[in-house]
Amino acid sequence: MLVATLLLTTITLQAQDAEFNPHPFVQWQDGANYNLDKADFSKLIATTAQVAVGYQFNPVLGLRLGVNGWKAKGGFSNNDTYEWKYIAPALDFRIDLVNAIGGYRPNRVFSLGLLLGGGVNIAWDNDDNARPYGLYAISPVSSYFWTGTQARFVGRAGLDLDFKVNKWVSINLEAMANGLSDKYNSRQDSHNNIDLDWYFTGLLGLKINLSNPQRDVQHVAEEPIRPLSLYEQMQAGVNERMNTWMKRLKGESKADYLARTTDAAIQTQRLDYTKAISTDMAGNRVNTSLKDLQYNKAAGLLGVQFTDMPSITLRVPESEISSIKGT
Repeated sequence: MLVATLLLTTITLQAQDAEFNPHPFVQWQDGANYNLDKADFSKLIATTAQVAVGYQFNPVLGLRLGVNGWKAKGGFSNNDTYEWKYIAPALDFRIDLVNAIGGYRPNRVFSLGLLLGGGVNIAWDNDDNARPYGLYAISPVSSYFWTGTQARFVGRAGLDLDFKVNKWVSINLEAMANGLSDKYNSRQDSHNNIDLDWYFTGLLGLKINLSNPQRDVQHVAEEPIRPLSLYEQMQAGVNERMNTWMKRLKGESKADYLARTTDAAIQTQRLDYTKAISTDMAGNRVNTSLKDLQYNKAAGLLGVQFTDMPSITLRVPESEISSIKGT
């Protein structure tokens, strides 16, 4: 069981989700207990109940401490039965197979769990077994017949189905197989090849989460991406060129590099790049925004209309007007 838990740790880490919140829970279930013996199935069913507290560490792995018990029945092939009482505290690991395979989803309604655990079965009140049964009587001197109170280790394995009503409450259906000492039903059984007695429990009940199983995630609205201003575009272009210029050239000595990149040289180079990029941006701006050009020969004036800038008038000699595109 410990090895299985360690192996499943890798799966549980993959199943983590930002919205899952580790939480404690309580569980209450009622159902039936069937002790494997020689009598008919219906003759060996007894009432049972279970209460438990536990903790869900992540979407896959949970641990609970539960107490199951009430009545148990044994019987003979003639369908005569006898009864005793028991209580069985146990520690169980629950592995959520749906979350382990399909990943955690906070709104999932159905869950299938694998239960692995063990504990102690404490049985008493076996006096009903002492009354005579003729040929089927159990001798009080038999090494398998017990009286008083007996405690035996029990190993458990089973499955459960969990149907979520809301994030606080779920309906739970559980089936568990329990194996323990062959003396549990007071006699040696010939129907199995191993020295074990088996009893099975079927339970239906509720599981209640004691804290919110879903972490409240605050989604911060992302700021819209703002386009760079013309000044920011110019600065970005200057910085990019300066980063290239500041790199040491191939074959350039350290002394030559330091002489080339003095503070004064850096300022001069940055200014040159700023002028060049500004001029290019201004030309591009005019070209992309230009709407119409009208030239008045008599006045020697060129009227310029833009799509997104105010119109301007420039004094241009007629000898130069032919070099202006669009006129």
